[in-house]
Amino acid sequence: EIAQLGSLIRNARLDKGFSETELARRSCTSVGSIVSAEENVLNVSWSTLEKIVETGLGGELDLAIRL
Repeated sequence: EIAQLGSLIRNARLDKGFSETELARRSCTSVGSIVSAEENVLNVSWSTLEKIVETGLGGELDLAIRL
């Protein structure tokens, strides 16, 4: 669920022991982008989310639409 994505990002960051600054550096984004992703993921572009999740956290971001 989209509402849980911010919590997943925050928890993954904390599990890896990264500060917001460290995750921003690793994902080539700004600290503001990290904060936005963790607090209100709907205000963050898909490409930024992809950088945070895949480059910064080493995860995989998939989009699924089921009708």
